[in-house]
Amino acid sequence: MRITNIDLQCEDIMWFAVDKNGYVVEFTSGGIGNVPEFVCADREENDFLEDYFKNRLAETTAEKLIVSYEDNDLINDAVVLSRKGIFCFDASGDSYDKLSMPEAPLNVENLPSDIRKILLNRILDVDVAVADTVEVDHAY
Repeated sequence: MRITNIDLQCEDIMWFAVDKNGYVVEFTSGGIGNVPEFVCADREENDFLEDYFKNRLAETTAEKLIVSYEDNDLINDAVVLSRKGIFCFDASGDSYDKLSMPEAPLNVENLPSDIRKILLNRILDVDVAVADTVEVDHAY
């Protein structure tokens, strides 16, 4: 099922991509962030990735929190995901700002083939290891 423009205005979409170095990146739309076509095209695919990264992937590294710690779901998810090797960004107007990063980044080549296949169709032309802000094209 497709994620619609109305869905994007009402939901906080957690979505995943890969940067130009093959590093896994998580974005949280907050109902305001641009969400690319490859996310909107298939809600089930996006849910599958979210389940894998949140519930099935083990923690393997330490995180570096870029923002001040607050005890809330957004920051807690970012900390846990970065401990799994994932860079985390949150919507801030028309762009996404980095919340946390891993000490040892997870590369798409080290993921199971079904996850890797999806992510290799979700490549962003950015280097998240150095970028503090990421802009993405909106599907709508």
